[in-house]
Amino acid sequence: MIEILVIAIFTFTASNIATSHPSKVILADSGKKSAIVIHTKEKDLVIDKPNTYVEISESENIKIKKISDSEIYSKFKDVIEYTPKKPISILLYFKKAKNELTEESEKKISTILKEIADRKMVDISIIGHTDTVGSNEMNAKLSLRRAELIKRLLLDKKIKYHSLKIDSYGENDLLIQTEDNVSEPKNRRVEVFIKWKAS
Repeated sequence: MIEILVIAIFTFTASNIATSHPSKVILADSGKKSAIVIHTKEKDLVIDKPNTYVEISESENIKIKKISDSEIYSKFKDVIEYTPKKPISILLYFKKAKNELTEESEKKISTILKEIADRKMVDISIIGHTDTVGSNEMNAKLSLRRAELIKRLLLDKKIKYHSLKIDSYGENDLLIQTEDNVSEPKNRRVEVFIKWKAS
């Protein structure tokens, strides 16, 4: 689904409306309950149904009209493609006591590469973790090696990025809380956090 507007309030007066180029206010389908309130001299108009819009002009006859996803994309392609995508976090899991991805997580590398490419220029954080098997010192080193492995895998693919940093927490930030010396697969992980380049 295309998401352009969620909740917005606009105020228009006759003095700032160009008759020859009326403004369009669109409520695209975001998958969430949302609305737009338009204030004019004559009345307040509420748009609360997905894929509807109004044209704002000096005419008092303002009507709510329907518009399809394809029409929105056709008319506002440049805006849609420029709009920053939401940050995303992807978890990669590792084999027990090893610096080696599970087979399922190996397949996620292509997903990470696509998410980076779709955002064009990004800030990337790679954070390594372990379970509680072994000493704190050993796990601190292992979690760092895991983060460095993912960094190398991404750089080998010639990704474009604004910043890329790695960090590691060893066994100090468990996804699943366990006692010491517990082999928990979901704690043996690297988190890859991808967000649009900070302005």
